[in-house]
Amino acid sequence: YMVASGIPNRNGSKHSSEIADMALTLLHHIKTFKIRHLPDTKCALRIGLHTGAVCAGVVGLAMPRYCLFGDTVNMASRMESNGLPLRIHCSPETYEALRVQGTHTLEPRGITDIKGKGEIFTYWVTGRIQDTFQSGKQTNVLPPPTLKALNVGSPSSNGGSTDNVKLQVDHPLSEPNGDPRPVV
Repeated sequence: YMVASGIPNRNGSKHSSEIADMALTLLHHIKTFKIRHLPDTKCALRIGLHTGAVCAGVVGLAMPRYCLFGDTVNMASRMESNGLPLRIHCSPETYEALRVQGTHTLEPRGITDIKGKGEIFTYWVTGRIQDTFQSGKQTNVLPPPTLKALNVGSPSSNGGSTDNVKLQVDHPLSEPNGDPRPVV
């Protein structure tokens, strides 16, 4: 699956931190997720992040879909496929965007051979930082955001279930009026 922030409505420079927040939330909750028919099996996610420009458009006549194209989509996919289970792998561009915002803790992963790109120095996203103006430091790590709602679609006509999921994230740094951000 792919998730994007800042499209179709731009959100300034918040896109990297919103996606990183969502990724941390998913990792936090997947660790306690139980698969009903395989209760002893742990579900694991690999998450890849990249920041850049995309081309977007609606494709199809019978079933139109909003699609994203471009090198940014390919690079995010490469970050995911070269990542590890239960880790958030990010590109140097995402690292720089998060570093400038000062919102997340990151660790160097090292040089990774990325198909079509060569060797690139990549990073792990490990947590979120809260600015503490009283102490003048950026050292307090916030707890992960909580899932506000998770609605899974009803069973389909062929006996399986649909994979429609709506996710709303209640973030510790919510808007002043109490509305959570982001809604994905």
